[in-house]
Amino acid sequence: MAAAAGPLDCQSTTVVVGAFRFDLRALSTDVTTPPLDVETPPTRMRVDTYVNVCAPLSRPTELPAVDFCDDGAFVCEVGTNIKKNEADRVIYVKPWALKPSGALAVSAAVDGKSISIFFEGGSWASSSTLST
Repeated sequence: MAAAAGPLDCQSTTVVVGAFRFDLRALSTDVTTPPLDVETPPTRMRVDTYVNVCAPLSRPTELPAVDFCDDGAFVCEVGTNIKKNEADRVIYVKPWALKPSGALAVSAAVDGKSISIFFEGGSWASSSTLST
């Protein structure tokens, strides 16, 4: 079951998808998921993912513009290489969800217990993606 495409109005009390209503107000902020750390001796790789399903992300103040997704990203992945006694290095930035007008589509599970929000994927390494 899908709702019309376009920006999500996360400030209203509910988003209607078919016969179901979802309160998305708690999602109307930038969120950083817990980082994924991968040991790659002698270094460690940390992957941070930033998400806002309601509006384009704001760049974290601690990151220079070159180390974050361009304006308009709703989901941004930042990979940082960490080595003891050296400065951390951002080695990649992936825009996973982009769309100036917001979500492409919103759908709900048949039982109404979950919601999927679809965005146009960004391009990285000569490929494009569809993010959910």
